[in-house]
Amino acid sequence: MASVLPDVTGEASPTLESNNGDDTKSKNGTERPVLVWEQEDVTLEYLGQEDRLPCICQYEADRPSEQSEPRAPLSQGLKMYANQPVLMHTRITKLQVRARSIHKDPKGAYYEIGQTLIIPYDYAGWFELVPSDFSRATCYRSIDAVATAMPAKFFTRSNLKGIRIEGTGEQQKYLERKISAGSVLQTNVDAIVDVIVVVVVVVVVAVAADDGVHDDAHDDDDDDNVHDDEDDDDDDDDDDDDDDDSLTAVIDVIAKKKFRVSTFKAQWKTRAETGLFKKKTKEWHTEEVTYLKCIDHDSEEILVPVSHKGKFNAIYERGKLTPNAVYSMKDILEDLTIPVMVRLLYGKAPVVPCIFTGMLILRESSIDDAFIGSTMHNQRNVLFELPLHAPVKVKYTSNDEQFAESSTYKDAKKLCRKYSHLFSTMIKLSPELDTDQKVILHVPSDPSVMRECDEALRTLDLITDISLSSEPRDHLMDASDTSSLGSHDNQSLMPRGGRLEDQGEYDFKSRQSQTHV
Repeated sequence: MASVLPDVTGEASPTLESNNGDDTKSKNGTERPVLVWEQEDVTLEYLGQEDRLPCICQYEADRPSEQSEPRAPLSQGLKMYANQPVLMHTRITKLQVRARSIHKDPKGAYYEIGQTLIIPYDYAGWFELVPSDFSRATCYRSIDAVATAMPAKFFTRSNLKGIRIEGTGEQQKYLERKISAGSVLQTNVDAIVDVIVVVVVVVVVAVAADDGVHDDAHDDDDDDNVHDDEDDDDDDDDDDDDDDDSLTAVIDVIAKKKFRVSTFKAQWKTRAETGLFKKKTKEWHTEEVTYLKCIDHDSEEILVPVSHKGKFNAIYERGKLTPNAVYSMKDILEDLTIPVMVRLLYGKAPVVPCIFTGMLILRESSIDDAFIGSTMHNQRNVLFELPLHAPVKVKYTSNDEQFAESSTYKDAKKLCRKYSHLFSTMIKLSPELDTDQKVILHVPSDPSVMRECDEALRTLDLITDISLSSEPRDHLMDASDTSSLGSHDNQSLMPRGGRLEDQGEYDFKSRQSQTHV
């Protein structure tokens, strides 16, 4: 599928003209202001100093002289923004990884295709690791399974319904809350640690070897209780054996950790008036329901019935073996070994149209310096990224008074202020626009998998540039993930006018460990 390059060749604004050409007349015959540069032929490093940004600049390919060392030509992705005034807004330095898409053809073969993608470490999305047989990674299929495993946080790939309780006592209100797929919930866990120390001391006291030394009580004992000389000799022998170990202590320490998770059982108590002429109030209780207490992104407590079905993943925790985990890009780059194959479950797709399937192979990472800027000539300005090492020479000016009334310049400034940080965290195309890369075949460890069709793996070719009129949105890459509620989808979680009764904490699962020292 052919990639479509962003439109950066829009009609030029009549108020933004550099002094490159002789045409200083606008279409209506009025004079255009001439752009006067403060500095010319400066480096990007010079431009990137704090007191020079933001500024208006113009860059062009640096043609090395015969005496200088040969340099790589300016890439096609950067030439699109060259030789025109642009607004350079900020400089960034961050860890990024280069990746390519994996596509599955109708016959089941997996191919590495498309241009190189650049993914920053702070990309806001969730990934699963792709097994060697290219099958889908495992996940929890119910809130009940999540409550049993009890990760610190979990990611929901399915729509949920929960209950939020507001107020206390008679003022208590119950509000039904919809939890959208793509949300992260924190499990409200209280840890109780009981340490039991059992000390058993066995003391063996050496008996004096002198046979003539006895207690007064022993002198008054019956003959049957008096030891004869032979017995005393045996005792003496035993005492001799114990001379070296006169005191022996055995200490047994048992440490028990018991985790009480915030799940509880409760009943709904409802009442209604019955009778046509003589009104009576009747009360009844619903069946007991088990809920999992969760904390949402607003730090509000949400009660989710454990009976809910769907797809859920634990959020990866560093240093822990986390089953059914999903990873942030930061987790992958810091804790996993590159290259690695991942599948994007939730996040923003690339900011320009390209071949993007969501299944990616991450090849290599590096710390990159770059500038975030915006075009100024276009009727619809776009953001772009200019690497610090790009082979260009730059001229710039910090005086923008002559553009104060330009609508396109105002849009460029607003675009940078509003979206430059977001843009720096998103998936972008490599400026090399390396569409001529080889197509690489990937063979699953289980060849039979190649005969199966994965409908979730599809090419997205509908992504647009960031602009003031189109803010990028998060996508749930697998549409089948959202179908979770089933029969719960159209049912209310609370009876009308009902109140929760017996909201007692309850040990859904106790995890104990014993350590013997």
